Amino acid sequence: MPGGQLEACYLYEYAREFFKSSKHLQKFEKEWSDPTKRQTAALRKACDLLRTRCNNFPYIDFDYFPKIAWQDLPVLPKTACRGFDINLRQDATDHVNEWATRHRKNRSARLHIETLQQCEPPNIRTIEAFRDYHEFFHGILEREDLGNTEYGFFAVNWDFKNSQIVEAFKHWLNEQREARRASGLKEAKIIISRHCCPA
Repeated sequence: MPGGQLEACYLYEYAREFFKSSKHLQKFEKEWSDPTKRQTAALRKACDLLRTRCNNFPYIDFDYFPKIAWQDLPVLPKTACRGFDINLRQDATDHVNEWATRHRKNRSARLHIETLQQCEPPNIRTIEAFRDYHEFFHGILEREDLGNTEYGFFAVNWDFKNSQIVEAFKHWLNEQREARRASGLKEAKIIISRHCCPA
């Protein structure tokens, strides 16, 4: 796909699928189409909703979304009022890639946790779907070796203090490291990141 558009395309097409099941997005699209409503407010609310799911969602315009597929998004020619062309795909690609460059190399490369509440995409409801989602964003796009990445379930009881939850997690980590060594699994390489923060 030209111009590094893979991630932007993925996000845009995900949003088109999400639109089919999201009553809120459908409501915002109707408000956008209604000349008696505040169109800019509807568009802003739609963007805010999508960016609660993925922070790097590109600008979404109901003039084209969700009717037009990614590969069919046009280049808008310059007009008398606007003295430049607008390449919708390239603008979305630039936004997504710029965000990824600034934020992708963070703690989620070390530990990626999302509750079902956060996993709004309706297809992310199984370990396999979450693995594919994680490998797309942290493997293919970052060229990372995910051979030592494991996937599973977790439960958090928010009645406990943060310090107690962290202590339980540290204990679990130590147990798992020891279990991996005992079972003869390949020793994980230690990755030092400039972005690491002290615990």
